[in-house]
Amino acid sequence: MLKGHTFGLTPEKARLLVLFFTIAACVALTFYVGFIMGQQIAYPHFFYIPIILAGVWYYKKAVYAALFLSIIYILITHLSTQIVTLVSFERCAVLIAVAYIIGLVSEKRAKAQEVTKLAYVELNQIFNTAGGGMCVIDKDFNLLRINDRLSTLSATNKDEAMGKKCYEVFPVPLCHTPGCSLSRIIGGEERVECEVERERNDGLRIPCILTATPFRGPAGELIGVVENFKDITERKRMEEAFIQSEKLKALGEMAGGVAHDFNNLLAIILGNAQLLERGLNRYKAEEIKERLNTIARTAYEGGETVRRLQHFTDREVSAENFTKIDLNEIVRSAISSTSPRWKDEAEARGVTIRIKEKLGKLPSILGSRSELMEVLTNLIFNAVESMREGGEITVRTEAKKNKLYLYFTDTGQGIPDTIKEKIFDPFFTTKGPKASGLGLSVSYGIIKRHRGKIKVESSKGKGITFTISIPVRLKAPQDEEKLKEVQKISSRKILVIDDEEGIRDVLGTILQDGGHRVVLAETSRKGLEKFKKNDFDLVLTDLGMPEMSGWQLAKKIKKIDPNVPVGLITGWEVATTKEKMKEKGVDFVLSKPFDYTKVVREVNAALTSRKR
Repeated sequence: MLKGHTFGLTPEKARLLVLFFTIAACVALTFYVGFIMGQQIAYPHFFYIPIILAGVWYYKKAVYAALFLSIIYILITHLSTQIVTLVSFERCAVLIAVAYIIGLVSEKRAKAQEVTKLAYVELNQIFNTAGGGMCVIDKDFNLLRINDRLSTLSATNKDEAMGKKCYEVFPVPLCHTPGCSLSRIIGGEERVECEVERERNDGLRIPCILTATPFRGPAGELIGVVENFKDITERKRMEEAFIQSEKLKALGEMAGGVAHDFNNLLAIILGNAQLLERGLNRYKAEEIKERLNTIARTAYEGGETVRRLQHFTDREVSAENFTKIDLNEIVRSAISSTSPRWKDEAEARGVTIRIKEKLGKLPSILGSRSELMEVLTNLIFNAVESMREGGEITVRTEAKKNKLYLYFTDTGQGIPDTIKEKIFDPFFTTKGPKASGLGLSVSYGIIKRHRGKIKVESSKGKGITFTISIPVRLKAPQDEEKLKEVQKISSRKILVIDDEEGIRDVLGTILQDGGHRVVLAETSRKGLEKFKKNDFDLVLTDLGMPEMSGWQLAKKIKKIDPNVPVGLITGWEVATTKEKMKEKGVDFVLSKPFDYTKVVREVNAALTSRKR
């Protein structure tokens, strides 16, 4: 293409004009030398100028220019010298041949450029219209290219980001760690795939699947890495909705059994209470104590039943919020809470299903009780489904090499080898259209989040064994006897706020029995007024109250005196970290139903740690 000033002409016309004047100049020069100076032109080297221009611009059509100039050369040579030799024709043939070669080379070069340009346009279009956000990073972590989707996904100006370090523009938790995709590709991996959370410049976090592959040069040398980020926000929402649906379905199946269990518990509590009321005078002290212990123990069992239901409806727990848990206790709890399904319902059909426990001595681990409870519930329900004629389930646990192992075996129908690899896939099911196919997929995700593994061994007609391994990431728990020790302190003044008279009375009596002075308030506003008028060493407030919630009241109390410990009384599961509790003004939580020793221990510990 002719570049520069073309005097208002199109490039095509400008090229023709330049070529015309160049040819005319060559003709004029030949005429001048031949007729004016009367000399023979030995070789017309200047003819190559228009020939080269014609070859570059018009490819093989340059032959016409060479042919025209050759005719002019022969004609002027003949007219000026009256002699035309064979050498003159040879020179003309060379001109025509050179023109053809230049035209051919230029044409091929132009086609190659067109192909390259088209390939670049196609690649650029594919790169920028890809469904996922893409970027190219060199081995020094410099961003070479960013597509429009990634620019939108990260709310980043791609022109400003180009040339900067990837960890400056797109920081993720994997940066500067061995898990960095570029580091792994440089280390020899051919494909890296993992789930990351992409944080936009506006603070919004977007869950993505990151896929990284090597970016190589023409000779196969590693230049860097190509990263592709696929937004999975919608998939996460759907998974969460399906998980909640599965939990509610399981909860519905458990509801009948829970009602049955509660009626049994209430019968025990009410029966013993009435016996004590009617026969208080004739019972000995040991018998009275025994019946009171039965009432207390039954009440605790009722509280555990409620907690199991609350755990079952919990949403996914972040690894940051994992707590110390006992895997054996979770196994027992899961077996107990699902007994209406595997025991009562099966027996009603005339079928017997037994569950054997072989639980070894295990250390505590960090994890989510509700999530692991869900895994075991899913396994039990699946086993019951596969043992329509009855059978046996064995749950065994052991600890070895800093890992906890759980082996879950049933004597059901087993799984054919052809589908064994698919059972952890979302939506895969062999139970028909009524099943969601998410139970084992969800369980797989939960175990993976605990940094563990779940494997399956089975063959059709020979039952199935699931092996779950979870790493131990917590030191052994404190000795239980030490936990039960109550630190004795001097008498303090405590404010108890609860809209339930029975709760106020019980808590007040427990604390008075522990040697403290107690003031009671039946509403949050009255409690706040009493706090403003008196000096209290500690405040206990209910979570759910009509005028003001426990969280709101705690914040107001902390504004008045930040050093006063505030305890939250609740029958709900408070799924939050200690740091978030502190932000809301709460120092500790007392869960209903109350344990005398725990109430006194928690209160005394808070009073001891109070800043004066």
